[in-house]
Amino acid sequence: MSHTPADLCDRWRCSHSHVLNLIRSGDLVAINIGTGGRARYVVTEEALEDFEAGRAVRPPQQQQKRRAKRTDVIQFFK
Repeated sequence: MSHTPADLCDRWRCSHSHVLNLIRSGDLVAINIGTGGRARYVVTEEALEDFEAGRAVRPPQQQQKRRAKRTDVIQFFK
């Protein structure tokens, strides 16, 4: 199944120009089926899955715990 930029606008709730910018920048792979001077893009299901997988939100990495300060050291100057 293929998707048009208008379908993707409805799916992602964004503007038509945003989808076209993603296609023109190469972030979203699309096929130009236009025969004249005007481009008409179609996005394949595989390209859409790859794009959405690359943009998926991942849980944050756990931060390393800091070592506790040594309490046996006498501080003469602060």
